[in-house]
Amino acid sequence: MPLNIMHLADTHIGMKYSGYPEQVRKKLINARLGSVKRAVKIANEENCHLMVISGDLFERVNVSKLEIHETAAVLKEFTGDYILLLPGNHDYLNDSTDLWNEFSKCQIDNLILLKDSKIYEIDAGGMELCIYSAPCDKKHSTVNNLDWIKYLERPVSSKFNVLIAHGAIKEISPDLDNRYFNMSLQEILSLNMDLSLLGHTHVPYPGNDQVYNEKIFNPGTSEPDGMDYKYRGSVWLIHVEDDHSTIARRVETGEYEFLDEKVAVEDEESFEKIIQRFLMKDKEKTLLRLSLEGSVDRELYENREQYFRRLRDEFIHFEVDDSKLQPRFTREMVSQEFSEGSLPRILLDSLFEEGDEETAFLAYEMIKDVK
Repeated sequence: MPLNIMHLADTHIGMKYSGYPEQVRKKLINARLGSVKRAVKIANEENCHLMVISGDLFERVNVSKLEIHETAAVLKEFTGDYILLLPGNHDYLNDSTDLWNEFSKCQIDNLILLKDSKIYEIDAGGMELCIYSAPCDKKHSTVNNLDWIKYLERPVSSKFNVLIAHGAIKEISPDLDNRYFNMSLQEILSLNMDLSLLGHTHVPYPGNDQVYNEKIFNPGTSEPDGMDYKYRGSVWLIHVEDDHSTIARRVETGEYEFLDEKVAVEDEESFEKIIQRFLMKDKEKTLLRLSLEGSVDRELYENREQYFRRLRDEFIHFEVDDSKLQPRFTREMVSQEFSEGSLPRILLDSLFEEGDEETAFLAYEMIKDVK
């Protein structure tokens, strides 16, 4: 019988989503806890023995007591052997924080808080496991918490050895300022773990939805958290056979989808294609930001809001950046605005005759500023 593991991370319960309208903000906040509910439901349906949360269950160390107790109530629904919960860099554990003291009052019987850098020995699904814990004790660090493992003797070969850690993975999401417990794939592999379950990097790893005999997993976040997140919220379901081989599949748990799209437009047909493309989406569950660029006829440019309105009225949230969209500059515009024989007309006509429309437009803008 395989050992079944539900692996999630970076749920960030308590995220505020500031900057969004209040009605939208409330839905997004609720969706974060909802993603954990869905993960627990899936874990129970899949008969998971372990639920591993590899950091940042909470958005910050001072989330409200209500958020703590609501989250604990959801986790209590997990029917497997153990929940292994690691403090991450957002919900770190040290003597100055009270988050985990309050959380412990919720008394989840099958939960182990991986608060120490040490080996936790457990039996789950009929398999003996050694859990190597690398929690965070602060929000920022220039070094990761793997060193204590490097100086141990080789992992116990007769048991299934699992690393649970939190930090940026260099090859997946570079931490250019070296602030987030940086680690590398090679460094993790050098620890000789049978399985490494990581958090912090909001990018699913491995990249495929189903993989075999992989040793390193990062689920990404369980619920998309902003316009820069291009994935659907997800978790990993990992099945470990008696011979320690693994089969894993990524399961979507996110409710909402964020789309941040850059689109070039040149005519009315371009606008219609944009409308039709995005109206295919689940509009009640999609937040859309469009960045438009190009040049269009002046009439179309002046009436562009009618197209935006069709999207704004449909989606739960829509925003547009059309700062790089401009009315098409034509010779007819010059003839309408400047009399024949005038200095601006002569200059601009000469630029059009040379085929230099871009310079003509820049000159036109400068002339308007002077006027």
